Amino acid sequence: MQKTRCRLCITFICFLAFCCAFPESAPAQTSAGNVLYAKGHGTVTFQGTATISLNGEGTLVVDENTDVMFIREEESDQPEPECFPTEEGDCVYVELNGKVQLTGENIEISFTGANIGLNAGGNGTMVLTGYGIYIYIIGDSLKSGRWTITGTTIIFEN
Repeated sequence: MQKTRCRLCITFICFLAFCCAFPESAPAQTSAGNVLYAKGHGTVTFQGTATISLNGEGTLVVDENTDVMFIREEESDQPEPECFPTEEGDCVYVELNGKVQLTGENIEISFTGANIGLNAGGNGTMVLTGYGIYIYIIGDSLKSGRWTITGTTIIFEN
């Protein structure tokens, strides 16, 4: 019983610290209240229906079903990233450095890079590969852990 309380306290403290790392972005919640927060380095892939807020430095690949909105600081003089289309109809954004919001139904996205921070909600499958931590809130319960080079799969369900 004592170990369970200790783990819950540590998880809650990590959750609070993690939320402080994302003060400018509101969680992407579904009607069931499911939301994933993740921070790390590596590759993030998603297939399904979702709203995903992502920031980092790297390469973003999205399919034609994905609505992409880049979020820029007011004083930023950086141009909006350019889409390099693929033969399959995907859009590749290289040297992305900043924040982006991705939404849509039946979307496929992949982001590879460093200093990744994201929050996501929806239905589908998220795979986190590399090094980092995550917190997944499912209704009233909370699951947290580390993602590694072997990959961690999160199934979003309502």
